[in-house]
Amino acid sequence: MPKFHPTPIIQDCWSSIGNITFYHRNGQCFYKRKINPVFPGTPAQLDQAQVHHRAILAWQQLPHTVQLQ
Repeated sequence: MPKFHPTPIIQDCWSSIGNITFYHRNGQCFYKRKINPVFPGTPAQLDQAQVHHRAILAWQQLPHTVQLQ
């Protein structure tokens, strides 16, 4: 775990900047490379995503007055 060393300009860090995530443990600030896992989804999740996408497209085709109802 690389430790963050404060400077006169930057006293503390949290959150993420680019590919680096800052976090605190036991009162000290550390940083690590942000993990970006690749998960394409299960077949069932992909099927549900297609259903949702078709529903959005159908909704967009409705006239605005019908959408308001």
